Amino acid sequence: MTTKELNFDYSLIDNVTFDGIDYEDFPDFSDAFIQTADYKGVPMTDDEINLLNEDDDYVHEKLWDYLH
Repeated sequence: MTTKELNFDYSLIDNVTFDGIDYEDFPDFSDAFIQTADYKGVPMTDDEINLLNEDDDYVHEKLWDYLH
């Protein structure tokens, strides 16, 4: 299953948490990844989180929100 097969409505994703944040890698944070998130108020599965982590733009955008 790829991200294209699973169409997330990104506006319904919340409670995003991260791991792998290395502040020495600022501003890229290339090792950071979404650890947990909810979709429509329900915790996402590991497979869904893995697919979500494939969307580099989304991960980076949410990481900035998480850090601020």
